[in-house]
Amino acid sequence: MGPFTGVRITFLRKGNKSWVVSIPKEIVNERGGPHVETTETGDLSNRVCTLDERSTKQFQNGTVAVMYTVPGIMNGNHVAHMTVYFGPQKGSENY
Repeated sequence: MGPFTGVRITFLRKGNKSWVVSIPKEIVNERGGPHVETTETGDLSNRVCTLDERSTKQFQNGTVAVMYTVPGIMNGNHVAHMTVYFGPQKGSENY
């Protein structure tokens, strides 16, 4: 559980490998705006999903990614995730 667990996102439009989504909370992701990478081939426009399980990944340069699963959306053989924070360790606990 985390502060984004239960937050609803809406799929807006398809990009190259990701769908742009809207989210009612501010995210910090230096790698781009709100998006979910997915291998889903159908039209996800206006689909609403609820963020679920929180996980983190620490990189060697000190950067931290905070991600939440997007149940019902797949990325290959795994449940897709949304990165809500990508930045320094300090501050990641708020996401």
